[in-house]
Amino acid sequence: MMKRSVFIWKNTFCRPQSHKAYQDCVRFEALEGSEKQKMSFEKRRALVEYAYAHCPFYREYYDIKGFHPSELRTETDWGKVPVLEKWMIRKHSEKMFSNEADRKRLSPSKTGGSTGKPLVVYKSKDVHFEVLAWRALGWYGVAPWMNEAIVHRRVPVKFVEKLINQAMWWPTKRAYLSATKITDEELSRFINEINSKKIRWVVGYCGSLEYVADYILKHKIDISTVKLVWSTSSPLTKIVREKLEKAFGCSVMDQYGCCEMGNIAAQKIKENHLTVNNDYVWVDIVDADGKSVKKQELGDVCITDLNTFDFPLIKYRLGDRTRLLENCMESADGFQKIAFVQGRTSDMIYLPNGDVLDGSFLTTICDNYSAYISCYQIYQSPDYNITFKVVPKGVGQSYIDIINKIVKDFQSLVKNVIEIKIIVTDSIDDFAGKRKFIISDVALSKLHKK
Repeated sequence: MMKRSVFIWKNTFCRPQSHKAYQDCVRFEALEGSEKQKMSFEKRRALVEYAYAHCPFYREYYDIKGFHPSELRTETDWGKVPVLEKWMIRKHSEKMFSNEADRKRLSPSKTGGSTGKPLVVYKSKDVHFEVLAWRALGWYGVAPWMNEAIVHRRVPVKFVEKLINQAMWWPTKRAYLSATKITDEELSRFINEINSKKIRWVVGYCGSLEYVADYILKHKIDISTVKLVWSTSSPLTKIVREKLEKAFGCSVMDQYGCCEMGNIAAQKIKENHLTVNNDYVWVDIVDADGKSVKKQELGDVCITDLNTFDFPLIKYRLGDRTRLLENCMESADGFQKIAFVQGRTSDMIYLPNGDVLDGSFLTTICDNYSAYISCYQIYQSPDYNITFKVVPKGVGQSYIDIINKIVKDFQSLVKNVIEIKIIVTDSIDDFAGKRKFIISDVALSKLHKK
């Protein structure tokens, strides 16, 4: 009770805007689907009108596309809004700022790890995205004042940093593991802290959490206090989910976000899809031409940040792919529902004739063989050939038969026109704790030409 009281006191008196944002968050969740959609549409319309009036880029772009904000009268008109592409931000970044923007109130957010080309957008410091995490924790009976373990690239390392962090979060206890320094020694320390500090929830990069789970299972360590594992930053495959559930003995939540927006959607308890945070973001699923696809059809994710006006992101194509399952009017809780995001446009496997294998399918290629395969990675070199790296769970004829079956199916998919080389290995490298299941140099080269 003391931790809860201190947390509420800190946010009520020291961070009143954050406290108000959370109250708004709770009120929004209680609304009917029609009310949620109406509020979202009004926010989107106001954002488009503001961007057209105050951001040179949007006025010029919309004029070229023959679109005017006055056309937005009802929800069905939203499809008329042109899609914002990454290359546009890189080329016209300065023109995307509002002429009323207070740039001191904006935080730069840099991304570009998937394509190698950096992209910088700006988020408002006055928007409290953290409250979306607080709401999601409540779905699992966990709260932000409960003891937490974090696996991340940026963790307190120096004595002064640790001291400040402890004072900031007192009396809540935290355990940290650097995703850039995962060794057996660090894993042992981190897991011991999880038990000794009675950690209630663990959050971190999917790839790094997998290392933690592997260590727990290998050494048969009992974890009894954790109630939730929160996976972020890359697709959560069936294989990894099963590992986490077995190691921690609790629910695992998949969360979808990005550097440009933060928390876009999260998995509710006992649901097999993602719930979009429609009070902060609107999701559109579109085809290559920017046209909305039908429900259940695979398409590109576009997001609209509903609360940042100084550097608007309106129908911004992220490069991820998924399906819209239900809109606000159809779902029981009134939020948009999307399928788990499993791939990016940079994860495509290309054949020499131009045919494409979608990454959203390839990330599930080993789902039915979790008893035999620990993890895997598919790499396509510039000559179109594929290297299939596999970390087995064991040895023997059964394992060999499974690998041969996967490769045979894979060969059929690529129509036997490219070579597939198998490498059995003990581990697969990641980048700062983030594991890529598919790396396609062919897809990246095509993106760089755009």
